[in-house]
Amino acid sequence: MGNEQLERLLRSIGKRCFENCYSIAEQRNQDLSIEELIQHDPDLEGTSPKWLATRLSLIKKIFREKKAIRELALELAEARRG
Repeated sequence: MGNEQLERLLRSIGKRCFENCYSIAEQRNQDLSIEELIQHDPDLEGTSPKWLATRLSLIKKIFREKKAIRELALELAEARRG
């Protein structure tokens, strides 16, 4: 997964959504449900179930890519600083 593809996935998911769900997804080895996704990002309440399933699928796709996790962690850290 290249940086461009990672960036596209993050835009599709929503960077804030991914950041809100990152730690729990990492702890649970990406075994995250739609209900947990909403718990960790309350702004998702009222979102269509189909779109929530898509976000969850994209989050899992990023976690399957070990290199992407390191790149993403760096990107999230840089975003917090600046």
